[in-house]
Amino acid sequence: MALGTVTTGIMGTHKGLIGLIKAASEATDERVWELPLYDEYEEDLKSVYADIRNSGGREAGSQKGGTFIKFFVDKKVPWVHFDIAGSAYHRKDRNYFSPKHGAGVMVRLTAHLLQHWKTLK
Repeated sequence: MALGTVTTGIMGTHKGLIGLIKAASEATDERVWELPLYDEYEEDLKSVYADIRNSGGREAGSQKGGTFIKFFVDKKVPWVHFDIAGSAYHRKDRNYFSPKHGAGVMVRLTAHLLQHWKTLK
């Protein structure tokens, strides 16, 4: 909701990787905006029935989705999540196929990132 349909939220654990993604965003015109992964979001994912629940309510839903992923990725592995919920179907000016299908958002960015890959520091 906050980023609309032309910007994809990104969040992750490695500033260097996030920087590479932001550079690829500039090169491909697939807009991204970094969202925080504050530890406080973990509180909203606690459950009396499970180790963790996959929904923490409406507020900060994107970040809580990213926080959910944190529980399943080894802390040594750098990662970034693309939250394409708003941008996946609404960039009709940039669709790969047709306005009735997914826009293919982040495909150009990911291809550019891999073609120009730099070792993470």
